[in-house]
Amino acid sequence: MEIVTQAPCRISLFGGGTDVEPYASKYGGICINLAINLRQRFILSDDGKDNVYPVGANPHFYEAFLKEFYWKPASIVSTFDSFIESGIGASASAAVALVSGLAKASSQPLTRQEIAEKAWDIEVNKLGIFGGKQDQYAASFGGGSLLIFEDKVYRYSLNLKNLFPYLTLFYTGKNRKSADIQEGFKELSSEQTIALDKIKDIAYEAIAPVRFGDWKKVGRLLDQTWEFKKQSNKGVSNARIDGLYTLAKSCGVLGGKIMGAGGGGFMLFVCPLEAQSELIKTLEENGCKWTDFGIDNNGAETRIL
Repeated sequence: MEIVTQAPCRISLFGGGTDVEPYASKYGGICINLAINLRQRFILSDDGKDNVYPVGANPHFYEAFLKEFYWKPASIVSTFDSFIESGIGASASAAVALVSGLAKASSQPLTRQEIAEKAWDIEVNKLGIFGGKQDQYAASFGGGSLLIFEDKVYRYSLNLKNLFPYLTLFYTGKNRKSADIQEGFKELSSEQTIALDKIKDIAYEAIAPVRFGDWKKVGRLLDQTWEFKKQSNKGVSNARIDGLYTLAKSCGVLGGKIMGAGGGGFMLFVCPLEAQSELIKTLEENGCKWTDFGIDNNGAETRIL
């Protein structure tokens, strides 16, 4: 038997950091994100040599998932459309794809919410990869998501098709360990809490303009949230990232932010259509790579061959 399973990565627009403990449980959080068609894919097969993991993979990552299910593949083949540790939720995408595939192979039907929660639990509690839940929900459900973090996670679908044409994504050429930066949220200072409160307030304000495709308002709000994101945790930005942001603004960008925990990886910008060619040219001349992407509305997908 072969199982083919895949899940998308995501771009985080608003609220990142408010989904991370202890802030989420203590104060409540909110995130707005969009699943994109940069995907993690796996072929799980019961044929072949035992315990064959993808080349260069960390066996402990896979073993943590295999222990949770009744079916253990003899081999795992993986492909990915982008770069790991780059801020677009690649780890969560892999986790969700594996949970979805192994659950199907084990005849354990799981809802999309259960897949997201199981993937998060294995990553955080079994593997010690500290982080929030927005990535797993985006990978499992797909599409645009409004996520509210209270006693549990409440998800509402958002249609971002009118906003999407104004979003541009660039790889800065430097990856970073997201979990290392996220560790800074474990013990919150008063300054961090204030910054996360501001990020949360802006996220609530952004719901309507995101829904209605008011890209100018979204851009201005992203510009505001970027300033508070840099205050929320050490390592979010550096001289190179700040320089790239300044360059992007000079090309007509209204706002943007680093993806994920920060420190490197992908940057997202809201840019007028007529200014996008100049933005791409300028940032690529400064060592970035423009990344074409689309909306992934399917979320986790698994089938038996």
